[in-house]
Amino acid sequence: SYTDTYIAAARDNWRPVFDLYGLTAGFENHDHTFKRTKPLRNHLPEPSGTVYIGDGAMGQGVRTIIDQAGAWYLDHAEGRYNFRLVEVPTMCVPGAAPVYTAFDYTGALIDKYSNVPNDATPAILVATGSTWKYLDNGTDQGTAWYGTGFSDAAWASGPAELGYGDAPVTTVSYGPDMNIKYVTTYFRQTFTVADPTLYGCLRVRLKRDDGAIVYLNGQEVYRVNLQAGTVAYNTLANAVVSAPDEEAFFFSPDLPNILVAGSNVLAVEMHQQAVTSTDLSFDLELQGIPPAATVLSPRGA
Repeated sequence: SYTDTYIAAARDNWRPVFDLYGLTAGFENHDHTFKRTKPLRNHLPEPSGTVYIGDGAMGQGVRTIIDQAGAWYLDHAEGRYNFRLVEVPTMCVPGAAPVYTAFDYTGALIDKYSNVPNDATPAILVATGSTWKYLDNGTDQGTAWYGTGFSDAAWASGPAELGYGDAPVTTVSYGPDMNIKYVTTYFRQTFTVADPTLYGCLRVRLKRDDGAIVYLNGQEVYRVNLQAGTVAYNTLANAVVSAPDEEAFFFSPDLPNILVAGSNVLAVEMHQQAVTSTDLSFDLELQGIPPAATVLSPRGA
């Protein structure tokens, strides 16, 4: 069960380690069923993430799939005994990847999967450590501030990491009262793209403490640790982000390519979880990903 207390605890403790080191596949055993997840990173589908294969082979009787069936994180799940064959490339062949095959005890094919990596290196459109314009005066900026036509000429600027309390490169203000800090700080970045058609999708690597919404060319593209729906300048983040996550970069899922040729605008609003928060951290990398090359073999193929 995805919601089982012990399984959830194992997932919450191991997942950041797997994400950090780019684990290709994890094999699980507990539920006595067959399952294969989508590639996952930071609890979201992500083509370069970890595939989890399980949940057991023989021994106990096959269990009925209940809450797993049709779950957002699954590509395939069945209540069947299974053996697994993993074929690992013996040489560094461009485009080669492990193949994961599952059979039942009669030798019948249950599942076959290979995540073929895209061998083209992502283009860094906005690098970590870039200089950002920022507004740190605690005012309500409404919605105009993240549009492409907004003038940020009067805003301050400085290189990332931006924030306070964790030795940032650029320190922003939290206001005159350390016990009633500003909830939201605003950031903007203008960058140039010569040919948007080179990228099939986009991806964000984000350091955020606590919550954030990322906009590209006036459209929201990524939201993390903030409530759904309308967010105001005094809306608190959902949860505190503590070490080590507060200094980690987390990947977004693949984002639609809404770049334009020429000037583009990234805008980010960072929200604290409490007005007494001791720190704020922000840095971001925007990647342009060439057209994907993820291959899923059909069941029975």
